[in-house]
Amino acid sequence: MRLLIGAARVLIIVPLIVLGVVPVLLLGLVPARYRGARLSAWFTTLLTRAFNRVFNIRFRNTNPERFARHHGLIFPNHSSYLDIIALMNTAPVRFLAAREVKGQWLIGRFAAALETVFVDRSSSQSRRSARRSISEQLRRDPFPPIAIFPEGKLDPGDQLYAFRRGAFELAIQNEVPYL
Repeated sequence: MRLLIGAARVLIIVPLIVLGVVPVLLLGLVPARYRGARLSAWFTTLLTRAFNRVFNIRFRNTNPERFARHHGLIFPNHSSYLDIIALMNTAPVRFLAAREVKGQWLIGRFAAALETVFVDRSSSQSRRSARRSISEQLRRDPFPPIAIFPEGKLDPGDQLYAFRRGAFELAIQNEVPYL
């Protein structure tokens, strides 16, 4: 029975993702915003909700209204790729991502449609440029919030790595709230 349910979920989710990617990429070209976020971000939020429903994934958010209204920065842990889906489940979110993500053909374009800022962590110039870009985005459009994983990498979730201070410096310099 589990195998049958798993197969049904895959048969549902694959067309959902394939059909969902095209509108996100096209909406990413449209500069229009709804309630402060690009249309591509709102559509992605709907896709993540559908993904969660199909796979029966439940997230517990103790204050979804606060999260949905938040303007500024979010500093979550990054213990799986589902973290991104969890963040986008309640409301649109932008991200800071490694430059390598941009190089992935589909994921990179998808991330760019969500106004992701890319950074080469090994380059101090790239890190400065990313900070400037995030500061400009926060001044221009404080919503949706920008998620920065302060550990700077995906971790197994069994421990907390040292935080990189740049994310917190951004919050202080731009005088923006953070979660």
